[in-house]
Amino acid sequence: MYLVRQKSNSGTFAMKKISKSKFDPLKTLKYVKSEQKILSESCSPFIIKLKSSFQTDRCFYMVTQFAPAGDIAHYLSLKHNFSEETSRILSAEILVALEHLHSREIVYGDLKPENVLLDHEGHVLLADFGLSWHEKEQQNCQTTDEFMSPEQILGKKVDKTVDFWALVG
Repeated sequence: MYLVRQKSNSGTFAMKKISKSKFDPLKTLKYVKSEQKILSESCSPFIIKLKSSFQTDRCFYMVTQFAPAGDIAHYLSLKHNFSEETSRILSAEILVALEHLHSREIVYGDLKPENVLLDHEGHVLLADFGLSWHEKEQQNCQTTDEFMSPEQILGKKVDKTVDFWALVG
């Protein structure tokens, strides 16, 4: 992830770089296209905004809204916990973002502290939709081991309930 600045208005953005050579090119293209589609069609205040995307011979790039407060994992590494009130607010914002995705039949599939960013006011911005999928695709979801549901661990078919498991499990 890179911090970039737009010359015309000095706006600050985050830029995600995905190398074409590190992964299977067809699978990488599928994940990138899926992430771009989800982000470009999302209208939730709690989902990171896609500003633009492009590619070169070697990499795909996505330019998104910048989350200056970082991610929840970083905050927790410094402070170790949130107050009960802050935890309720952040959980509610995550649930609103998940509700928006689920209403569009999208499974987020990778809910973890590193993917929950905070904007300049401390509000949630879900990021990194590379493992998200449309619920009709009926796939086995990959995610970080610590946040896997029992169905994922057993290699069974999963649905949007994996997002709730990751939030409260």
